[in-house]
Amino acid sequence: MRVLFVDDEMNVLNALKRSFNRSHLDWDIQYVNGAQGAIALFEEQPFDVLVTDMMMPQMGGDELLNYVVNHYPRTACVVLSGHYSQEKTFRLVGCEHLYLSKPCSFNLLIETIEKAKELSDLHHSADKVQTKEQLEEEVRKLLTSLLISGRISKSDIPGSISYLLKDYLLQSFGPNLDANEYFQGSVADQAEEYIAWVDETY
Repeated sequence: MRVLFVDDEMNVLNALKRSFNRSHLDWDIQYVNGAQGAIALFEEQPFDVLVTDMMMPQMGGDELLNYVVNHYPRTACVVLSGHYSQEKTFRLVGCEHLYLSKPCSFNLLIETIEKAKELSDLHHSADKVQTKEQLEEEVRKLLTSLLISGRISKSDIPGSISYLLKDYLLQSFGPNLDANEYFQGSVADQAEEYIAWVDETY
């Protein structure tokens, strides 16, 4: 797991570094003393979790959070601050991200980072499921339209994607569709490849 700590106080970053060096966690951890430096590191390679202070000179934590949320939505954000309230943080980054008040125990910090990553993974996993359902619905509409218009028959539909069509559709139109002229082309094959791509991608 790649984790980035951002704080304008070097003593805070050094203390964190010492603690994590002793922990022997299998994390790829980087430390930077400013929001602008954090953005530069993100552009090189995104992080799984961002842990940032809020009150920083030149560019505050709120600007950094907005940037990361908009450009790297898969990154989980943890606010570690003694100045910002949890309510303000939620308004900035949403309730799926987490807030810790300084000072906090090292064990609590580790647990919070792990929980933030877990919540982010669950959130985006749900997005993938929804996207797959939307793609399947597009294929379902395409096949339904072709069946009703008589451009393909039900025997043209590969068994691997026949589940996309409601039973009542095949039952209602089945007797008539077999007599229709077969659609010239590979629409059914393309639809099958489309679903295969969805399954592999999501």
